[in-house]
Amino acid sequence: MESTLSVDYGYLLEEIGFKAGYGRAHADWPSQQRLDVDRAIDSGLRRFYQGYPWTFLHPVTTLVTVANTEDYNLPDDFGGMDGSMTFGQSTGWISVRKVGEGKIRSLRQTDYGTGRPQYVAIRPRAFNASVGHRFEALLWPKADTAYTLTYRYHVLLNKLSEAAPFPPGGMLHGETILAVCLWAFCGMYIADEAEQAKQDYLERLADSIEIDKNMNTADFSGPYGAGEHNIGINADDLVTAPQSYNVTVKGVQY
Repeated sequence: MESTLSVDYGYLLEEIGFKAGYGRAHADWPSQQRLDVDRAIDSGLRRFYQGYPWTFLHPVTTLVTVANTEDYNLPDDFGGMDGSMTFGQSTGWISVRKVGEGKIRSLRQTDYGTGRPQYVAIRPRAFNASVGHRFEALLWPKADTAYTLTYRYHVLLNKLSEAAPFPPGGMLHGETILAVCLWAFCGMYIADEAEQAKQDYLERLADSIEIDKNMNTADFSGPYGAGEHNIGINADDLVTAPQSYNVTVKGVQY
């Protein structure tokens, strides 16, 4: 069950509507007012989710191979792969290393046959304007049997609705999500308040970045091959976690 302190779609409608002077009873708004607020929410959420590599937007999922098959459609919400693919526990196999699509095409020039996949590349599928961008995973060599491959990816989000009211980030980032949506609305419709709304958002963004980093900071950090990581495995064969990024907010680097 989601926290009762989390920001949801209805709460965003109410607070932006109050700011706009529409009142909080959004069920009574004219259709144009509702459209204006919805557009601001969509814009605000895009700004928030694209502004920092949030770890909660990188879930783990699996791909199950099929014998004699080398190309696999990825989920509709796939927006990029983090690191390599891994096999199941206790298999003793090295991870499936992510490479460029050209590397896979080069390897496929020779009929290697089938085997345990060693390399994976991500390639956009042919664009279809009725469904948008989709991606596929190219494996080499073709799988000789079913393997369950686990990987972490960047998820592409859908807009909020009454049926799906909770934005990713939950209660911990609720004030930041509200602030960015208010900024988006002011930028569109209340220009003289946009700069202050932006500053309010940036202050909360700094807090959210700290929360995200603190929740996902490892107890041990250091170069591969040092300390507890020195286990005789080439660094290129290790699974890489989402990378840390430095972001400057209001002159402060995080």
